[in-house]
Amino acid sequence: MKILVVGSNGMLGSDLILELQKTRHQVIGTGRMDLDITDQDAVKRFIQHQRPRWVLLTAAFTNVDECETRRGLASSVNTEGAHYVASASLEVGARLCYISTDYIFNGNKAEPYTEDD
Repeated sequence: MKILVVGSNGMLGSDLILELQKTRHQVIGTGRMDLDITDQDAVKRFIQHQRPRWVLLTAAFTNVDECETRRGLASSVNTEGAHYVASASLEVGARLCYISTDYIFNGNKAEPYTEDD
């Protein structure tokens, strides 16, 4: 099975790459220099070319203080970029796993989270 780790140069992504490389699966990692997730066309082309079975999205703008002051960039990466990866994954029939933090989703919502949260 082919697994794509988007954001493989970050802390979580690099750990996932190390663990997944111990399996029999084909693992592809991509960092910001390889794939700008804020570029919808590039994301679509890349995922269509790779045609992974799973996409693990670990790319994010994670500096909480900077996210407060650079809201446009934070939204571009964490909202639009995530949407582009999700849409491209859906188009090729790949399953998507997007891991968030308790800074965003603290688990206190009374109902399940949705894609729009």
